Amino acid sequence: MAMTPLRSIVLLLLFAPCIAQEHFTNHTKGFCIWYNQCTTGDKPLNCFYNGPAKNLTDPEGVQILNSLCPELTGQRTCCSTQQLVALHKNLKTMLELTNRCPACWNNIRRLYCQLTCSQDQSLFTNPNSFIPVSEGKEAVLSVEYFVSSQFKQGLFESCKDLTLEGYTDLKLFCGTMGRWCTTKSLIHYMQSAESGLAPYAFDIYFPDILPRKLSWMNETTFKCNKPFIDPQSNKTTSVCSCQDCVGSCPRRSEQLIITSTHPTPAGYHRYGDEKWIPFGPIFHLDLLNQALDLQDAITKLKVSFGDSSITFEDICFKTKGHQPFAPNTTEQCEIQSVFQYFQNNKTKLNKCLTSMGYNCDEPNITDFRAADFHDHLLTCTRSPSSLMDYRLKEPCISVFGGAIDPKLVLDGFPNDAY
Repeated sequence: MAMTPLRSIVLLLLFAPCIAQEHFTNHTKGFCIWYNQCTTGDKPLNCFYNGPAKNLTDPEGVQILNSLCPELTGQRTCCSTQQLVALHKNLKTMLELTNRCPACWNNIRRLYCQLTCSQDQSLFTNPNSFIPVSEGKEAVLSVEYFVSSQFKQGLFESCKDLTLEGYTDLKLFCGTMGRWCTTKSLIHYMQSAESGLAPYAFDIYFPDILPRKLSWMNETTFKCNKPFIDPQSNKTTSVCSCQDCVGSCPRRSEQLIITSTHPTPAGYHRYGDEKWIPFGPIFHLDLLNQALDLQDAITKLKVSFGDSSITFEDICFKTKGHQPFAPNTTEQCEIQSVFQYFQNNKTKLNKCLTSMGYNCDEPNITDFRAADFHDHLLTCTRSPSSLMDYRLKEPCISVFGGAIDPKLVLDGFPNDAY
């Protein structure tokens, strides 16, 4: 008889952790699956809460909600001010990487705003693992987020072409998968530790099958090649550039391929150790100057048409430039050219500095030659989006604000042997 109570106690101890993990979630309109934060750190975990959405009254929280998630303005929410502060902070990197493409940014923003704060959160989410954090409180460790195939496809189409560091074969949201990127792999990569882009520390799963009593999150998505009214600014956005959205590329593009028959090899003795660094045959400075003259002449072409004339500016694909080298109010022709590393500027192409920062041509200079176009090309082909080459003291970014992929403008060279 004495053994029975002991067995009961042991069984209760063994099953107690399992009972703590089991939850009945009420999937009802106007209900949440979490509210507030239960842990601290850069990416805190949210507290499990399966009750009605709450009024957000804190001025700081209201301001962030209205700015970051304007679609939810005036509604009850499933997020506190602390959650909004964390979301705003953790999406900053995403914003910086996608600000060239408003459609991609807005679709990502909507994805996380709906997940974090929607008053109908429980209709399209299901928390499926938890961790006790204090007496009577548990944090959500993982959640299923039921996002419609239409939204996922729209997100994919708007973001799949965004490039990292200007390289067309390294997509921002697909890593090295490049052209093999799919809707599923893009969303998975966004959430992975490898990407460093996930705004949350808990796991988010995106099931393809919808259980009973749940609904798809199916907000409208924006297309990268179509202007739209930005919910955050209430202004019409520009389309994403051709570099970041294939749908924005003009239907026809023209290529001018320049080769060299120069009798001597190109290259230079590297400053410091005098090692000979070979370059391709086109990289003689006199040839580069002639090629830039040709490019300038093409951009200044004008032909008569009826009572008026048509210029290169009238027919080129334009994108709004990005600070600091092309004001946002200025539309620039998107010319993919090696001379964009010099902002199509002949003075910059011919620039040469000494170790003390003087022009190489200045008289009475006693220090040695330290940097010229060779060094700048080496820097820019390695880091096309660099805002400053500190040796030549010039940027690599183009006049239209985009990074120039060396594989595109220096085609025909094996690997990176430019």
